[in-house]
Amino acid sequence: MSEDKRDVARDLRVMPCEAGGRSYYLDATAVRSVHRKEEWRLNWRSDTPLGWIRHGGEEIPILDLARALGVSHSLVAGNAVLVETEAGPKAWGVGGVGRVVALPAERILPVPDVCWTETSPPWLGIVTGEGTQALCIAPQHLGLVTGGGARRRPAESTGAGATGATNHAQATGRAILFSAFDGRGRLPEVRFCLGFGQVAEFITLPRLVPISSGRPWLTSLVVWRDRSVPVIDLGWGVNGRPAAAAAVEDYLIARTTAGGSYVAVTVTGKPEAVDLPFECERDPAPPLTAPHWFRAAFRREHQLLLMPDFAAILPAENA
Repeated sequence: MSEDKRDVARDLRVMPCEAGGRSYYLDATAVRSVHRKEEWRLNWRSDTPLGWIRHGGEEIPILDLARALGVSHSLVAGNAVLVETEAGPKAWGVGGVGRVVALPAERILPVPDVCWTETSPPWLGIVTGEGTQALCIAPQHLGLVTGGGARRRPAESTGAGATGATNHAQATGRAILFSAFDGRGRLPEVRFCLGFGQVAEFITLPRLVPISSGRPWLTSLVVWRDRSVPVIDLGWGVNGRPAAAAAVEDYLIARTTAGGSYVAVTVTGKPEAVDLPFECERDPAPPLTAPHWFRAAFRREHQLLLMPDFAAILPAENA
């Protein structure tokens, strides 16, 4: 499909539904019918598909929407939503279903490019002001791989090229030091460093939107000042695995480029304002599994200070 579905997320007609214990809006332009469970031919042998419904003289398998979105592996589906796709009709098992409504343009925030992959569901946008009904999706396109290079993966640096000339640039000016771990003693020797110019705002208890993107370092989205901002797990850049889940209240909104792109990272404890350069020595070989995430590393008071390079993590703007 050559059409970018993010551009369609204006004045959408949508249908609310539940899947995996969460509420969503479905793009209703492709919804053909809704079938109650008593209309199904149930599948008693396995849980995939959930069952079948008859449409146009054919039996259409009912797939689990929660599993397709990556939010659950168990669902008691009471309804099947039949949608029209490029490959023919497709049915999704969901929980409760509401009536079709229209959402105005200002109620839908675009999803950042970082949430898009060649195989991820085509998120249309984040619906504001609806509590848990956060994501608007297009179920007719789930599981379809689009061609033509409309979606690109972020560039991944490996090997010797991962630490280019920019990694050795001397850091100067004022900066913020902060921790992004769970405060339970895990990796206490690691802190992160951002220049004042990159810090947009510190926020507490923002609205978080869970999203399944296929990228393990993308934890969720933050709704901030009428934007949807990706939350980056800096722990993945340090040791190559997700940080332990923790109840984090504070987030730092950081500028990634001069073009108005933003990311969010978790903050635990009190950030520290410092002058750069530090009274420290560069660590020539920081113990990182993904060194291209950081453009510099320093030692200061027995701590390893890492400067995140968000441009190395996120896809290029307008890619």
